[in-house]
Amino acid sequence: MKILHFQGVGGASGDMILAALVDLGGDAKKIQRQLAMLQIEPFKIRARKVGSHGLHGTQVDVKLSEVSHRHSTKIHDAHHHHGRSFRDIRRVIAHSHLPKTVCTQSLAVFQKLAEAEA
Repeated sequence: MKILHFQGVGGASGDMILAALVDLGGDAKKIQRQLAMLQIEPFKIRARKVGSHGLHGTQVDVKLSEVSHRHSTKIHDAHHHHGRSFRDIRRVIAHSHLPKTVCTQSLAVFQKLAEAEA
């Protein structure tokens, strides 16, 4: 059994967590194919190795399609985030084509996040 201890003392954004998982061996293309089963707006995941001042790691960018940008009334820039409520997340997962165990585990994780943020 492998155990991963994640300690986000200063916080961590979704792209940072995803980058850490890719850096540990996750396949960004496979992750994108699996997340496409959520039936949400089109997106693209790009992972690349980066380095600065002797530190190296993986940077992950999640880009929404231009169609997604046009359908929103909000201004989009490099720092805009598309937020979903926990209710929306539950609905997306429930209507996805992901395996039942993945749905159950995902909902448990998002439940914990919702409780922590409340």
